[in-house]
Amino acid sequence: MPEDDVTALTDLYYLQFLAPWVGVMAGKMSLRESNVFASNETEQFMNTAFNFNAALATTFPLVALGGGVILHPVDWLTVSTLAIDSEGTADRSGFDTVFERGTTLYQMAEFTIKPFGLTGHQRIGWTWSDRSRIQFEQNPRNVIGAIITESTAGLERKGHDGSFLYDFDQYLYAVPGKKDRGLGLFGRFGLTDGEVNPVQEFYSIGLGGKGMIPGRDNDSFGVGYYYLTVSDKLPRVIERRTREEQGVELYYNIAVTPWLHITPDFQIIEPTREDVDTTLVAGVRMKIEF
Repeated sequence: MPEDDVTALTDLYYLQFLAPWVGVMAGKMSLRESNVFASNETEQFMNTAFNFNAALATTFPLVALGGGVILHPVDWLTVSTLAIDSEGTADRSGFDTVFERGTTLYQMAEFTIKPFGLTGHQRIGWTWSDRSRIQFEQNPRNVIGAIITESTAGLERKGHDGSFLYDFDQYLYAVPGKKDRGLGLFGRFGLTDGEVNPVQEFYSIGLGGKGMIPGRDNDSFGVGYYYLTVSDKLPRVIERRTREEQGVELYYNIAVTPWLHITPDFQIIEPTREDVDTTLVAGVRMKIEF
């Protein structure tokens, strides 16, 4: 994170459908998942674990230059394929690094389903990056050398990394006659080899809803649980001090007016570090739209 205040351009891209079933896009994009119940930190869950799959941490920048193709061959299937800068950030244009020091390939297939007339989405995908990173497993002599020389030049590196992703949202109940109002289930799963990503397995599941209370059509709420395992390839001195992380979050988004939302939020987190106690986090967010 930059230490000083900055102005960042996160989205400036061109999207053009060449036919009803195929489109192309290029430019600088803020890349985020599209889960109906858990993907918007301004109105839904505050914890990153419910808005972002932790398995993506080393391969998928949140903002990057790139381009790709969107295929929509039938109403129930969309396939997105992107090639983006692995070093993308919001506060740099990215022209100095794009496709030079690391490129990420990303592909996601989204299937729209309607069991019993209730809309849901199943997503499966993968990422791969050729950005070079220091790997966790090292020859002890190289580690000693790095400490003595205060340089990482002698440490072993891995020239690629990847992840497997699964994501879903499914309405369990829809408010009659009201679009996008109801109660639903969501979940995520992520997997890496743990060689450069400290997260090896990631899971989250929860319930979300909107407009469930009569007269409160724009109020929303959610409760979720997440669990992640740390890499089994971490150096032993670090591995002995870590454990699986897990947490629970509950929020209620109050639509005071169409342009003002206030969201109380409560979290219980058991962090990765064993020497840190279980943490309780209470917060309130306010969103003003104009």
